[in-house]
Amino acid sequence: MTTQKVKIGLLQLNPKIGQLPQNIAKATNILSGAFPSLILPPSNSDQEFKPINANGLQEQPDIIILPELALTGYNFSSPQQLEPYLEPTSSGPSTQWAKDVSLKLGCHTVIGYPEKCVKTQKHYNSAVMVDPRGNVLFNYRKTHLYYSDETSGFLENPDRDFSKSAYGPWKSLCNGNIKLNVGICMDLNPYKFEAPFEKYEFANSCKANGANLILCPMAWTSSKSPSLIKTEGKEFEALDDQRKKDIIDHKQSLLLEARSMYDKSGDPIATNVDLLRKPEFSTLNYWLQRMSPYVNEPNQPRSNISRVGFVAGNRIGYEQGDVLYAGSSSVFVFNGKPISAETNPSESVEYYGSLGKAEEGFMMVQIEVDKI
Repeated sequence: MTTQKVKIGLLQLNPKIGQLPQNIAKATNILSGAFPSLILPPSNSDQEFKPINANGLQEQPDIIILPELALTGYNFSSPQQLEPYLEPTSSGPSTQWAKDVSLKLGCHTVIGYPEKCVKTQKHYNSAVMVDPRGNVLFNYRKTHLYYSDETSGFLENPDRDFSKSAYGPWKSLCNGNIKLNVGICMDLNPYKFEAPFEKYEFANSCKANGANLILCPMAWTSSKSPSLIKTEGKEFEALDDQRKKDIIDHKQSLLLEARSMYDKSGDPIATNVDLLRKPEFSTLNYWLQRMSPYVNEPNQPRSNISRVGFVAGNRIGYEQGDVLYAGSSSVFVFNGKPISAETNPSESVEYYGSLGKAEEGFMMVQIEVDKI
């Protein structure tokens, strides 16, 4: 089968709740560091930012992917806190920013945003894709909700089986040789963490849909996020005193570690630059584990599409006092190489690189996937 080259751009951000203009300005300036010719309409922010991660890229990407709720922040404490930042379907500040970028760079842009459906008044955690002419190609609504999505008042996508999460092809994207599948963060996990772990709802749906490029905007927490350690509720209260103390002490140690990475304003601490530019490999390994149907194990049905791209576009930051994000935005290709009990499953996965676990910046890589 012949292949198609695709240039993928990843923009990793640290969006802060309540700072929409500043978040927009920072996203623009990071891209301007990579593409000096990029001049977008000014935001309402009066704050200036210096370009970050300026690497003088000469080629334009085919696709740029941003995180989940990329410009608003993610971990809202209530529907009331989220309300001022809700955006009409495919037409708010996030979509407009994506249109401006796509028109200027001649690329496709995927961005996560908090959607308010004007017709139904329902709220969704969504992602929109814009083509090089500024046209909206699709609006995807998150299917598997994390508990914080429910706290914010988001509803799940009514199409629970991911059958409508495949999009394309379009002539504007790699001459019509790409079929996308889109998922948002928790979509990779079992439904409500209640479905069987090995069901792999999202990955199996991508495979059934015949997608050759999988894009996942994320706000994925670090495996060391203090928020993952619960110190209240029935399960915690049922523990003996020593076990409670151990859990509280463990959470406290994670809080101290997170606070050593970020200052009180939520910005990475500069003294840890080398450490923060390294990805969190435990998170990368987990993402790949959740895409296990693409590892050609013995007796597993083969897909007609062998080379499939997988892009995880995450965010960084330390939010609401105990939520630590993993960053580590990454690009992989599942190459379809058969494996056996004697070979290493990693031979069927090609790794194209990551941004750091606490690094705001932009990277671009070129991959090859099978044409559809």
